[in-house]
Amino acid sequence: MAAAGESDASRRRIAALLPGVRIAKPSAVAKACGLLLLTVPGDSLASVVSMLAASGALPTGQVVAHSSGRHGL
Repeated sequence: MAAAGESDASRRRIAALLPGVRIAKPSAVAKACGLLLLTVPGDSLASVVSMLAASGALPTGQVVAHSSGRHGL
């Protein structure tokens, strides 16, 4: 299991909420998993998916799901 965060704040949240989980670059996390959970704001989703697709990080058969906190828990 691994998680990715681009900002320092995201990486701190990962460390606090998921202790012991490896933190890696988004493309490395995406390439290494069968289930990819994208937890980015909805207005960022298209650019994140485009970047991952362009880098070849979304293998055939992978399940990708999106969850956003826009409306709270």
